[in-house]
Order: sequence, then structure tokens, then C-alpha cells
Amino acid sequence: MGNSKYFYCYSYKLMHFLKSYGFWYLSKGFNRKSNSTYFLFEKSDDLDNAIIVWNTIKFKLKENQK
Repeated sequence: MGNSKYFYCYSYKLMHFLKSYGFWYLSKGFNRKSNSTYFLFEKSDDLDNAIIVWNTIKFKLKENQK
């Protein structure tokens, strides 16, 4: 797969996190192969940075739940 200008988000939690940062998905779809809903975001440096923040927070939240 080549570089896409879109980010397919399969996580409701991540989608809500991105929306709280002001990002809005372009469309919502359904992947029949994986039987999963996805949210399509346009890629940008700001989106990449928000995802990095999410990944940092996500792992810290999991550690605190133990």
C-alpha cells in the first residue's frame, strides 16, 4: 500500500479524542471484510501529532487501571 492522504480510524475512542481536538471525520463507513465501522480523516501533521498524544495517553490509562 502506498502513502494515502487519508487515515482510517477504527476506534470509537480515538475518533472522539480527535473530535475533542477539533478534527472532524470526512465520512463514516463500514469495512465488510473486518465487519467494522471506520471514520475517515484527512491526514495532516496536526492529526499525526494528535494521534501521538493519544497513543501516549492510551498506554498511561491502561497502566493506571491495573
